[in-house]
Amino acid sequence: MELIDYPATARIASFAVAGFEAAAPDVVDPHLTPASVLAPLARAWLRPTQPGGVVSAYRLEDVTVLRGGVLCDAGGRFYRGSIGGLSPGDLVARVAEADSELVALDRLGVLCKPFGDPDSLRHWLLEGLPLAWLVRQHPDFRAHDLAAAVLVVDDAAEPLRQLMIDGLQILAPPTPVATFVRNTPLRAVDLVVFDGLARPDGQPSLLAADWLRASAAKVPVGPPQLLFVSPTGSVGSGFHEPEAADLAARGEGWTVIHPTRRNFQQQVALFKGALAVVGLGGDGMAPIAFARPGTKIVHLAPATTADTTVWRLAAQAGLDYQEIRCAQTDDQPDRAAAQRDLIMTPTELRALLRRIANDVCS
Repeated sequence: MELIDYPATARIASFAVAGFEAAAPDVVDPHLTPASVLAPLARAWLRPTQPGGVVSAYRLEDVTVLRGGVLCDAGGRFYRGSIGGLSPGDLVARVAEADSELVALDRLGVLCKPFGDPDSLRHWLLEGLPLAWLVRQHPDFRAHDLAAAVLVVDDAAEPLRQLMIDGLQILAPPTPVATFVRNTPLRAVDLVVFDGLARPDGQPSLLAADWLRASAAKVPVGPPQLLFVSPTGSVGSGFHEPEAADLAARGEGWTVIHPTRRNFQQQVALFKGALAVVGLGGDGMAPIAFARPGTKIVHLAPATTADTTVWRLAAQAGLDYQEIRCAQTDDQPDRAAAQRDLIMTPTELRALLRRIANDVCS
């Protein structure tokens, strides 16, 4: 098995992305988090500057795209920049999964596949869509005639699939999609790929957050309101009484939103107009990237999660961020510890939302 770098002669553009200041967050009840989880969180929180980086675009000939965006050249060699943290065994498995009949792309394509879960709104918003905007709008690409290129994106289950299509259609001009690709390998004769977005810890890169906001610049600001991002019906941690939590939020005058159940423009408008946003981490909180600077963000973080994406995104966007570490149930042995439900009664949630509303609206 041979690994190769993207050839320097294939590089068509590079973009230096500045780092940003990220003050340690206001954290409530950190003692609820196990020490093994809190330690890496604290190391991230105490780092005053989040590093920037360089994103480069390469135009490759005759490549095969395997699951997760893994790339091979015509000789079966793997491009090092496409494999992330995959082991040699993982790479062999990706090849073994490939059907003998390759889907062929016989025109110029741009690979906009997130490095994480293809069914993740967060990975699509923070990686896939910004790259689609970049090839449409950045002046460094004008000389390469990429405006007419088609996009190759990971397939996803509904309703995320339609939300992805909606997002691509607001670009100017609207961006055609060549094909949705999941496990079926794609053979491309001419493909633009990006290097510099993948993070070794598997969390979404924030290097493209400015590009994401630019992609939605023409979406009007929605009405000022309080948003409660509901995890009801989603995978992962939620409330032990999910419907009761939604009802409690509505009872306090909050707008309950399930982001993947809104089309892209509705979602962006709601977060642009939000006075405050409260919710669990994960997909539902990714659209805080569209919120105005100073917007109050309260992240209800399950005790066992070590994900810092919501905090880093809030810091980059200049949002007023608070993290409340929440205890989790221990009576769900069929679920991983990191996905068990929060211990927060509807009464406790109502009291929390009332305090936030009074603070924001006073």
